[in-house]
Amino acid sequence: MTTLPLIRVGISACLLGERVRYDATHRLDADLLAFFAGIFELVPLCPEVAIGLSVPREPIHLVGPPPGRGMSKAPPVRAVGNRTPRLDVTDALTEYGQRMARELTDISGYVFKARSPSCGVDSVNVYSVTNDHIPTHRGAGLYAEALRVGLPQLPIAEDEQFKDFGFRMQFVRRVLSYHDHQETGHVCRR
Repeated sequence: MTTLPLIRVGISACLLGERVRYDATHRLDADLLAFFAGIFELVPLCPEVAIGLSVPREPIHLVGPPPGRGMSKAPPVRAVGNRTPRLDVTDALTEYGQRMARELTDISGYVFKARSPSCGVDSVNVYSVTNDHIPTHRGAGLYAEALRVGLPQLPIAEDEQFKDFGFRMQFVRRVLSYHDHQETGHVCRR
């Protein structure tokens, strides 16, 4: 009997138990992994390690002006070191996300780590440029945003959303629909 290959889904490597976080820890989500077992082949990715940051490393955070302050477009957000603001990995994270959007043609979904300055989808604190102790708003991690722009139809989610069983099922349906689109060229519906 031939078994079909599992559908490939990208995932933040720390959620699989890989010790890639700034403090050499992980954020293993055993419940999420048990749910995905037998449904998806999980493809671990860590953009911070991929751009050459060490483990352990100085943590980074996002800084930028609040949105809408007399600007006609979204304000520039930067990813900088918590203690060393001149450690700026903005361009590296964005370029890596753009490159992966071109290369990850065989994945049908992506699960990001919430609140990560590289991987958060819309839950990342963005701090004031003048006072990095006070978040002014929430935004997207730079890698996740570049991937989302490059693959706008790709089903994406943050790990914390999977606490809701209904969301889990909706995500699976979206991934299956996207995968069908990849395989057959039919229109993908989000």
